[in-house]
Amino acid sequence: MESASDNATTPLIFGATAIHTLRRAMEQRIGGETATILQEAGYASGNELYDHFTAWLPTRTGVVDPGDLDVEKVAEVLSSYLREAGWGTVELENIGESVVVLTSSDWAEADATLDATHPSCFFSTGMLTAFMSRISDAAIAAMEVDCRSQQNHERCTFLLGAHETLQAVYNAIFEGRDYRSVFTS
Repeated sequence: MESASDNATTPLIFGATAIHTLRRAMEQRIGGETATILQEAGYASGNELYDHFTAWLPTRTGVVDPGDLDVEKVAEVLSSYLREAGWGTVELENIGESVVVLTSSDWAEADATLDATHPSCFFSTGMLTAFMSRISDAAIAAMEVDCRSQQNHERCTFLLGAHETLQAVYNAIFEGRDYRSVFTS
């Protein structure tokens, strides 16, 4: 009999429709706790996603340890992996010296029919926090600043960086400034 740890690198098919349905059901039944619960579940999923990534990595790149990836190829490898894992097509770019911007016009968790008033890919935020922390071997936080679940938004944009940096971004947004202003001032 297999244990749960034996299945750590076997992907479990849990599609976008399931995430959308789960979020809607939770919002109807428990309301305000939905974001926190989905982020916690996403965080647990991010650790499992990392395990799957480390099994996938040598088959696609010949590199066993993510820390050994050529810095010039990290964005390409992560983009390929997230696309193949079903999360969507992503672009990664650096902004400032300490933040990576991940954007996607087809991110799986986003629900364009939601017409949310704020970024709503809560599961993904938790997942990316754990996944990127494991890849970088450092504490990384994720913050969604733009979401296809919002009316008239064409893409999801996640910032990945140190908690302190993303807190400054959050403060800027709260003050009505664009998140990029943190990196240009």
